[in-house]
Amino acid sequence: MEMEEKKWDGQPDGQESAASVDVEHEGYARSSVREQTARAKQRAREKGAELEETAGRKVDELKESAVRRTDELTKRMGGRVETLARALRRAGDGMRDEGEPRFAEMTDQAANRVERLGSYLEGQNPREMMEDIERSARSHPAYFVAGSFAVGLLIGRFLRSSEPETIEEAR
Repeated sequence: MEMEEKKWDGQPDGQESAASVDVEHEGYARSSVREQTARAKQRAREKGAELEETAGRKVDELKESAVRRTDELTKRMGGRVETLARALRRAGDGMRDEGEPRFAEMTDQAANRVERLGSYLEGQNPREMMEDIERSARSHPAYFVAGSFAVGLLIGRFLRSSEPETIEEAR
């Protein structure tokens, strides 16, 4: 018969030591901390998904608002460009009346092109315009760069000419 060797823990048989009770409580505490951590992670994931969805909706709203405003702006620009075409036509008619048929013809051609641009601006939505610009830039990159440069110069010139005079310039 073998005897079981039992180490003495300083407690009478059947009673647990304080250290073994502490170990048990520590195990429960770890388990509770793990559960709380898991719940916090789950709540964070849910909040993250909720924030992502809200941000997605806001982005969509902003895109739609930008498209609407751009569409309104291009339509207004189209109307102004068509007004410019009418002015060019009147100038061409005036040149024709003054005996300058060659200049009148060039002015009429310019008016036709400007009128087409105005109709295009009024009739296209911004997405279609961007697709057209991209397609044009891919098929004729040199013309696109040159045109962009020219437009930039014109815009700069326009902005400088529309600046109010400073006090020193007025003298």
